[in-house]
Amino acid sequence: MSEFFFGLVDYFGASFVIFLTSTIEVMGVAWGYGLWNFISDIEFMLNMKLGWYWKICWGLLIPVGLTFILIYSLATDEQLTYNGVDYPTAAMG
Repeated sequence: MSEFFFGLVDYFGASFVIFLTSTIEVMGVAWGYGLWNFISDIEFMLNMKLGWYWKICWGLLIPVGLTFILIYSLATDEQLTYNGVDYPTAAMG
């Protein structure tokens, strides 16, 4: 019985939720708070100028990459099973 619950916790706590929250967090910081505000805060804390590499990564590559990973993981998602039996809809909900 514990493997049944472990499968649910592993599925929802270690994959889907991590991709979703990290995607929302990165988009919120980069696009909500503002990339230039974030970069100026980092430069203030480090007392050095950041290169274009970090600006491109934080503003474009990481949000787009995480969004792609999230969409891919949702598109290739299969029904969660335990010993060949599908989890009930109530457990998935």
